[in-house]
Amino acid sequence: MKSKREVPGSPLANGECKMSAARNGKLARPFEMPRSREPLDSPADSASESTSPDARWAPALGRIRSLVAAPVPESAFLDGVIRMVVDVLGVPHGKILALESSAPWLTVKAGVGWKPGTVGHARVSLGSRSQAGLTLRMGSAVVCPDLARTRRFAGATLLRKHGVVSTASAVIGASERPYGVMSVHTTRRHDFTPAEIQFLSQAAQLVSAGISARRSWPSGIDRLYHGVRASDS
Repeated sequence: MKSKREVPGSPLANGECKMSAARNGKLARPFEMPRSREPLDSPADSASESTSPDARWAPALGRIRSLVAAPVPESAFLDGVIRMVVDVLGVPHGKILALESSAPWLTVKAGVGWKPGTVGHARVSLGSRSQAGLTLRMGSAVVCPDLARTRRFAGATLLRKHGVVSTASAVIGASERPYGVMSVHTTRRHDFTPAEIQFLSQAAQLVSAGISARRSWPSGIDRLYHGVRASDS
């Protein structure tokens, strides 16, 4: 009988929130945290046994790959990706958070379903009291099926203001030098499946590829793009 693998770590709110061991379809080394009496479950242990997101959502991943290579600036690229992810997963909220240099927070760079003024301005704590901060610290996906029962994420004020119940997040980029976090949220209880987490993680890594590509662009290409768009309108 197959035994359940234990992942070392501290408890996440009475077992309600879980760290996924799957990243890009592979097992990620869990972030070492102080051991606790309560186990940290891994909802993606059975990911290899579930439907692969490449089979179910290959068209969506293909469209995201097309955006990676598309000659559009970073803001338009991020907006396009998060809209596709939200549409494919059928969730009302999604966002892409970016690390700010030398600052203890992440900034919402793109998003769907948020109140006006959120994108480009809202900040999320980098500490492990926020799900995004914990996702970066763990270096793998984090799933929270019931935010109301989660003591750990006391800093999730943005999510609670929007009535978020269930949430899932994945790291964008290498865990050693990440760009930020991609997360999706529902306003009703939703148990994210291993396949959904794999899809989210793959989409997050495509965002990383798109950011890297844009940072290698010649200077001024964004201004050129906006100039072309203005002349077309």
